[in-house]
Amino acid sequence: MPSPTIAAGYPRGLLDFAVSKGANRAALLARAGISADLVEHHDNRVPVSNYIALFEAAAELTGIPAISLEYGKAVRMQEISIVGLICEACETVLEVPHQLNRYAQLVLDEDRGGEPATLMRGATKDGGVWVEGPSQLFTDYPLIAETELARLVWNTRVMFANTPEFKNIRYPSLVHLMGKAPSYAAEFERIFDAPVVFEADWNALQFDPQFLMLRQPPVNRYVFSVLSERADALLRSFQESKTTRGRVEALYRSRSLRWRFS
Repeated sequence: MPSPTIAAGYPRGLLDFAVSKGANRAALLARAGISADLVEHHDNRVPVSNYIALFEAAAELTGIPAISLEYGKAVRMQEISIVGLICEACETVLEVPHQLNRYAQLVLDEDRGGEPATLMRGATKDGGVWVEGPSQLFTDYPLIAETELARLVWNTRVMFANTPEFKNIRYPSLVHLMGKAPSYAAEFERIFDAPVVFEADWNALQFDPQFLMLRQPPVNRYVFSVLSERADALLRSFQESKTTRGRVEALYRSRSLRWRFS
């Protein structure tokens, strides 16, 4: 079974963030087993195991045990992935999970019986409204779960900072995490500004249902179209690269182009 991978923009973002906090770039890469060339382009793929090793190295070399939470808080998805830019360009809050899951493979690639990962989905439970991160990688790697839930919260807070309706909404009101409480557990409530439950049965955020009615700050829809076209092309290329036929066809196309222009 192929090892799961993550878009290189994510370890690149963590690398840059850790360096800004005093860690040595070369030491981080060496400890994580990642080549500098691999993280030069956001659309390259990095094994998740190396990404986790980078978290561990970053925590040690910066002296910040909660580096996962700090990274999620400080670095927006728009800075590390085209998928984040597409989500930012959505018109409504309800459109975001649709686009996020549509391009999920451009973020995380995991074997789910041929089905791409689901990165976000809404749910109701115990009378509340939740957003869940159901990816198996969130279950297997608590560092990824806590980082991406922190990023989701702070992306949202930054995006709606000037929206009056958002100021009256509790986001989140409760956080559930499947992982055990780490040594830096006290930092979670500071980052999320909400109660946090560890060893829960899912990774999820509860929030005020009124949040679902919000429209995102306006952007040019032409930008959304251009980004979507680019993401569609990247997704096709990635999916083709995972099949024997796709690899052969890609090789044939590249050779045809060389012959045509030689």
